[in-house]
Amino acid sequence: ELITEIFVHCLPTPASATGACFFRPHFVRPSVKDAPLLLCQICRRWRAIALTTPQLW
Repeated sequence: ELITEIFVHCLPTPASATGACFFRPHFVRPSVKDAPLLLCQICRRWRAIALTTPQLW
């Protein structure tokens, strides 16, 4: 589904890409202000889609 692709593109950039984290290059601190948690707050449909999209987690 197209909305799934859009959600995946909303993910924050990993810390390693910005050079902010040297010891945990694949760690991204979850925030309710960023996708995917932000997407879950929009409506029931978006929440269901986000929660069932493994690429977001």
